[in-house]
Amino acid sequence: MILAFNPLHPVRLILILIFSMGFTSLAAEDAVNVYQNSFRTTYETIALPGDEDMGLMGINYLFNDDSGFYYGLGFYGSMSGHRGGFFTFGLEGGYQYHLFDNILFDAGAFIGGGGGGRAVSGD
Repeated sequence: MILAFNPLHPVRLILILIFSMGFTSLAAEDAVNVYQNSFRTTYETIALPGDEDMGLMGINYLFNDDSGFYYGLGFYGSMSGHRGGFFTFGLEGGYQYHLFDNILFDAGAFIGGGGGGRAVSGD
């Protein structure tokens, strides 16, 4: 069996683009601040058709910049409800504005795909 590595495979291409975004314009005097990256976990409850609720746990690795914007990779999986085994993987981005020391406004978006959990194609 011969396995070929295709660097233009969609998943590999997305990962290459994400990890190279922050390093495209670095000059010799610039430094990369590793403390601007964050790891975030979330839990959300989503109302589905048919009076069904599904609990999603999210795991995200995000790159933050000084202006409040962030971007990175996200994974969500079903933790409760009748859709056990459902998962989705994709790109996440957003903006955070600090109102006070421990209170902030966060608006974001997730674009991805997945399946499982008895989900019919297109659901």
